[in-house]
Amino acid sequence: MHDAIQMERLGVPAALLITEPFQEIVDSVSPTLGADSYPTAVLPHPVSALGQPELAVLAKSVVDLVSSQLTD
Repeated sequence: MHDAIQMERLGVPAALLITEPFQEIVDSVSPTLGADSYPTAVLPHPVSALGQPELAVLAKSVVDLVSSQLTD
């Protein structure tokens, strides 16, 4: 999250993808980094056990959200 916020400050669009257990951390830490709320794409946890076909489906499910975060 820190990297994404720093990139945004440098004018480079960034998107933050996290898994569900990390949402609470993002909500509590983002204000300390100067971003009262930071948009995230929240993925189911865990993703490390997913195979290529499942990862492709997951990626397709968030591509529009991430795209809008990068262009808005």
